[in-house]
Amino acid sequence: MHGPQRWAARKGLAVGEDEKWRDLASKFEQAAPEGRKGRRSVQMPTSVDPTRLFAALGVLVLLSAAQIYTCVRISGLRDASRRIEEQTAKRQEETKAELKKEIEDTLDSLKSSYQRETRGMRRDVQDAAGSVVATRQEIQRTRAITENLRKEQDRRATEIEQQVAAKADRTQLAPIAQDLTATQKDLNSTKEDVQKMVEQLGMTRSEMGTLIARNENEIAQLRRLGERDYFEFALERGYVSPLLGGVRLELRKTNVRGLRYNIDILADDLRVGKKDLTLNEAVFFYTRSHKKPLELVVNKIEKDRVTGYVSAPKEVAAR
Repeated sequence: MHGPQRWAARKGLAVGEDEKWRDLASKFEQAAPEGRKGRRSVQMPTSVDPTRLFAALGVLVLLSAAQIYTCVRISGLRDASRRIEEQTAKRQEETKAELKKEIEDTLDSLKSSYQRETRGMRRDVQDAAGSVVATRQEIQRTRAITENLRKEQDRRATEIEQQVAAKADRTQLAPIAQDLTATQKDLNSTKEDVQKMVEQLGMTRSEMGTLIARNENEIAQLRRLGERDYFEFALERGYVSPLLGGVRLELRKTNVRGLRYNIDILADDLRVGKKDLTLNEAVFFYTRSHKKPLELVVNKIEKDRVTGYVSAPKEVAAR
């Protein structure tokens, strides 16, 4: 069989029916208008294989699905990339902020430390200047006290002479006058000796007129004068001293750098606190058993420890 006959037999059509369809198609082409002869004729397919059609549709569906999946994946990757960029930028901003804050905190800490050190150095300079001024003031006060004592002695001697001259004969009172003259000479000699010792040792006087000793040697020199009793001590923080001229002491705090200390004085069943006392500063206080004041002086300030003495009037000193 020829080709059309084989195709008709494969499709289950008779040979005559195939030729009939071909004749009908040729007549349709002949009956077309003249104006449309130049157009391309449309040939209708005689038959379509369903298997190939479904296969083509399946391929198209798979290609469409693959394209859709690819687009979705690309979109997801773009979103992930955008999110990563946003997170990276955010992290960079946070890191910059953290670094900025850390730098600012470090600068603030350095600034505070510098200010503290500057204040400490300024305080030390002020304390040193204050100590120099205090020493000058003590020297001036000592000179003024010495001059006042000299004037007072001269005034009393003049008054005694006037009273003696008014009440008795000069001949009878000559021995008394001689004794007064000798006493005055002894007093002047003693005063000169004390003044020389003060000048040699470099000691100063307190506002009460007492000499301030700065070490054990000067305390021994004052003890030899015999004007007051001196009780030396070395006191540690947290401990109460034994009786020192009738009083007890308890160290509360020391400032080695500022040369200052706080101490409590226990006397007559009372506790009196003294704060911000300086090195070689004379502190005076009274007790019931003393008519004149007692004196406290600290010559050495260490960490939680001070060394000094308590002086008491000799005539009523309570040992």
